[in-house]
Amino acid sequence: MRTFNFILTLLLVLPATFRGQQLHVESIAPDKGLNYVILDAALWDTDIDRALEENPENVPLYYLNGVDHELESVAPYLFAYADNPKEKGSFAAWLVRKYDDRHRAFYLHSDCSLEELRNHLTTFVRVKSESGNWLFFRFYDTKIAPYIFDTLTEEQAAMFFEKVNYIAYTDTHTNKEMCVGPTGRVQDYIRNNTFTKGKSLVISTDQMEAIGRAKQAYDNIEPEPATYNLPGREVSGDLPLPVYEKKSDARVKVEISVNREGKVTKASTIQQGSTLSLLVKKAAEEAALKTVFNADNDAPQTQTGNIIYQFDKITL
Repeated sequence: MRTFNFILTLLLVLPATFRGQQLHVESIAPDKGLNYVILDAALWDTDIDRALEENPENVPLYYLNGVDHELESVAPYLFAYADNPKEKGSFAAWLVRKYDDRHRAFYLHSDCSLEELRNHLTTFVRVKSESGNWLFFRFYDTKIAPYIFDTLTEEQAAMFFEKVNYIAYTDTHTNKEMCVGPTGRVQDYIRNNTFTKGKSLVISTDQMEAIGRAKQAYDNIEPEPATYNLPGREVSGDLPLPVYEKKSDARVKVEISVNREGKVTKASTIQQGSTLSLLVKKAAEEAALKTVFNADNDAPQTQTGNIIYQFDKITL
């Protein structure tokens, strides 16, 4: 049902002409919870229907300047979001359970209403090249978001962050949570300039030339045998790997509970995709229980995170 034969996807990477310049976004520590999330129907496939049922407070971002409704099946959808993944039955908890390579989410914080933010973001769903051609701009794709936002000029960053305080997503390759917002210079630019409502973002030739390099660079990145996600905490020493003597291409996600001393007190495999063998699950959970994180007296008494093991990348 959710197929589309041709989508021009704009993939941007930090090209040579931009290196050395001050970045126009920066890693930040958010002072407020995230209150919006974008899900990409092109990646979520039929599961986007379930998401729409789970949270009816949503709007599509697919119609802009005459883009027709055929794009509905591959459109990004903007959802209102409450940052409460530990609340049983919440939309946030449902997203955490669904999370994997395909089910990824792009989070935002904004002071705008849902409709106001939708009107703002639709300006960036399609952008123009210098020659005036329309291009789909997948800024919400977590696989290329870092490259896109690093490439923006000061004015382009100001246009985007005029109504967005910051964005957050999980890095595809490191499994680390990223939270970025505009630098002080961009914030000054926003305060000192008036932006034309609905003005299209124009991508330069230099940025366009980065498309091929981005695709090639991304395709050449080898996934790590194991990655973890525990906000504010780091692994002490090396990340233990599962001991499993048979050949397997399984990708296993293990949910972990960690105490303030850094000890993993509980490890439970989250079922994903095809059925995993009990031995694969056991190997993954045993490795997770051996993992030690840095101690943090200010952390929750029990902090929840995850470790993902890519078995075909593990060498014994």
